Amino acid sequence: MPVVISILGRPGSEKGTQCRLLSQKFRLSHISIGDVLREEMERGEESPHADIIRANMLAGKIGPIEITMAILKNRITKLMEGGTQVFILDGFPRSIEQSTHFQTLMGPIKSLLVLQCSPETSFHRLLPRGRFDDQTQAIRNRLLTFETTTSLVVDDFRKHKKLTVVDAEPSVAKIHEGLVTIVSSVAELLH
Repeated sequence: MPVVISILGRPGSEKGTQCRLLSQKFRLSHISIGDVLREEMERGEESPHADIIRANMLAGKIGPIEITMAILKNRITKLMEGGTQVFILDGFPRSIEQSTHFQTLMGPIKSLLVLQCSPETSFHRLLPRGRFDDQTQAIRNRLLTFETTTSLVVDDFRKHKKLTVVDAEPSVAKIHEGLVTIVSSVAELLH
């Protein structure tokens, strides 16, 4: 069974950057659900799901759970076959349904770290990136999804005492410093 740490936060909270840095520091396998779905979408006609994924990403919406879970499970299974046991999930789960489905299929998520920044900071960080799903309306929809749907996941992990909130307003280096301390304190997850 994999050991899983999840990182959530508003779009633009530096999740991807922090997950990459943590995966290098602690030798964790970093899986960005957004990157995995974009890779699937870029397969074009080879993927029966490309159009659905593209439409949901452009709208800033969560896609069908069956598609997301099948793609994510496949990625984790392949990495486990190669010997990887500890994973950091970037931007997942975004809904209670995803959380429940994942934990039923793959085992418990050991810890949820939430990078907290203001909507203004999110917007300010996202616009210059220029990713296809970083258009103004898609950003607004992604922020709304975080506030309405993903916040329920945060509340659920808080209730189960598996939540740590991290200030994501400062610099990348300051955020990373705080996360290293937190992840180090959960050292038993990394062995």
